[in-house]
Amino acid sequence: MKLKKVVLMLLAVGLVFSGIGMAASSDPVIMTGMLQANDNGIVLVTENETYTVTGEALDGMVGKTVEITGVVQESDSGKILQVLSIKEAVPAE
Repeated sequence: MKLKKVVLMLLAVGLVFSGIGMAASSDPVIMTGMLQANDNGIVLVTENETYTVTGEALDGMVGKTVEITGVVQESDSGKILQVLSIKEAVPAE
């Protein structure tokens, strides 16, 4: 019985620490910003944040203002936006 409690405790601790490196929001978000290339790859620069962008082939959109639907993940190196869809943003009139 005591061994069972120890095993359960170790499993619980493992689950807690496995989520420390990266946390993800499961709900998709829509963001608009400029896609830029830098040393870290391709990033989305919004009014408030910069996100490393992963997912679709994005090279053709670099330098354009885009609207991205994606999932944001927090990592030790910053915010990562996993792209679900991307389109060129329509300029405001």
